[in-house]
Amino acid sequence: MPAKSLLALGLSLVLTAQAKKPVVSKAVLENGLVVLTRSSKANDIVAVEVLLRMGPLYERDEEAGLSDLTQRLLLKGTESRTAEELAEEIESSGAKLSSGASREYGYLSLLTTEDRWREALDLLFDVMLHPTFPEREVEQEKQMALRRIKARRDRLLTRAVDLLREAFYRPHPHHKPT
Repeated sequence: MPAKSLLALGLSLVLTAQAKKPVVSKAVLENGLVVLTRSSKANDIVAVEVLLRMGPLYERDEEAGLSDLTQRLLLKGTESRTAEELAEEIESSGAKLSSGASREYGYLSLLTTEDRWREALDLLFDVMLHPTFPEREVEQEKQMALRRIKARRDRLLTRAVDLLREAFYRPHPHHKPT
């Protein structure tokens, strides 16, 4: 009898887990952009993740680091907002907007509340579609990148991992550090 009870309990847990599985919808826009959406009524938070095909995986050796530099500069100003104005609008709306790059992709991440999602999405679109890449900011980020590279080379374990990656993955784009 206990075995049947355990089996019934296990089956009910599996069925419950399957019933609560979130539904993800997929749409492909005319420009090829893939949009995945999932609705949840668990809270009033709206999260948007924009993933871009960029990073060392897509860069030629002479372009190494360009994706990281680009993502670091996205929040430094747009055609209609300075970096300070962007930061102020993001903060005053209670949103969080960030960007970054990994080995396989770049991302823009937006977190906001349901009642402020339209204005937060406007900020996200402005950053995506109208970045200015101010020359002063570009130069500062380049200098910071050079300092990060030097610091990376000065750390023994990190340097060893980079050399191993270079030797092991050399024909593949994964040989480049991020």
